[in-house]
Amino acid sequence: HSRDPIMVPLKEMPEALTPPKAKRVQLRPGAWVRMRGGIYKGDLARVIRVNDEAGRCVVKIIPRLDYAKLEAKLVKGEKGSKVAGGSKIRIPAKPFSKPDAAVHGIPEGYIETRYDTGQLTYVLDSMRFREGYLLRNVSQRGVMANVKPTYDELQKFHSARIKDKRDEDSADEEDAAEGVRQDVQKATLEDAAALEVEAADEMDSSKAAMRFGRGDSVVVIKGDLRNLVGTVQYVNEKSGVVTIKPEHKELTDLLEVDALQLEKYFNVGNHVKVVRGKHEGSTGMVVSVKDNVVEVFSDTTQEVMRVFLRDLIDCAEVTHGLTKFGDTYNLLDLVELDDMSTGVIVNVEKEACKVVTNTASSGTNAVVRVCRLPNIRQKVFSHNLTGNDAFGNVINRGDVLKIGQGSWKGKSGTVKHIARHNFVFLECRDVIENLGIICVKAKNCNVVGGEG
Repeated sequence: HSRDPIMVPLKEMPEALTPPKAKRVQLRPGAWVRMRGGIYKGDLARVIRVNDEAGRCVVKIIPRLDYAKLEAKLVKGEKGSKVAGGSKIRIPAKPFSKPDAAVHGIPEGYIETRYDTGQLTYVLDSMRFREGYLLRNVSQRGVMANVKPTYDELQKFHSARIKDKRDEDSADEEDAAEGVRQDVQKATLEDAAALEVEAADEMDSSKAAMRFGRGDSVVVIKGDLRNLVGTVQYVNEKSGVVTIKPEHKELTDLLEVDALQLEKYFNVGNHVKVVRGKHEGSTGMVVSVKDNVVEVFSDTTQEVMRVFLRDLIDCAEVTHGLTKFGDTYNLLDLVELDDMSTGVIVNVEKEACKVVTNTASSGTNAVVRVCRLPNIRQKVFSHNLTGNDAFGNVINRGDVLKIGQGSWKGKSGTVKHIARHNFVFLECRDVIENLGIICVKAKNCNVVGGEG
């Protein structure tokens, strides 16, 4: 009963593979985006023009220029393998200016000056620059939309434009520098406020309620109870209602408030923790609150961080942040620093770490230093290192020592690390700061159970 095979009509064939439909990115001039690939991957950019028909847009971004490659190509006329490039090191982002290009070997004659739509524009090797930014015509699929930049990113982006402006006309350096600072601050705060308004418009009550937790201080920003401060007692994320205890002598009952009518509230002196952004995990004290931006003095780096209100929560204690610093170092590692001293990492944050060092005058506590990655030379493996106590007993890792001299006299601790020059790092249970790590001279200690 064999028959010749008959081809199934195309309309009746089942689809074995269905390619997903690419989502159309909704962009508008002024929107913040991130680049998806290339040397600018992850960089913040701002849309200045959109062509929906062609699926493209023009963005401005802080350029990453390889001046060595440009000089070889334009000035020296080198081609092919002679042209500098191919390095895996990512070129730092830096605003473009003619004086800076000249310093890097690109004479002014290679830079064309135009006035596009009345705006001063420079052209170098087919690249267009305006106010320090690179103007790039890219596919809309090559950018990530709906981006919410951090305060630091906004400030860095606006600093590029102002810096180029200052290069063009700097009459009095001091006045110019102050003008730069004020303009950057103003532009950053304006964009920060616009982002907050945009985020509020996109949020419903249920999503807004997720920003709050029990114990948070809040302030009512809309309605009859405007400016009322209270403490969150309960959050109903499903209904978007937050129950607060008002801080008002005439209002003693708990109040239910729509989450959209609330904002976090911080006073100067409050201790807080950053939960999102560049400084995530850092803790510190509030030193200034202006609109939606809070200045926080970091517990670890002893520097001021600027973050949005939405990215903070109350924090009663100093946290020890992360446990890994960079790709190499961990909390409680023994490291060698750039000044040839050694120390133990006792606190880690994204940008820096705290190190208890062995640099101290005789009889005083060890110096605690804030270090960034370039300040650390290498990790020290002290497993096989030994020392000698006041009576000549050999000290090994894990031994219990009793301190007989110096500012830590009378305390006992377990040897965590042994360093050069007969220093030991002890872990003391009755020392609260720096995870209980202290540094002492081995000759000032006695091994518990040893001779002497």
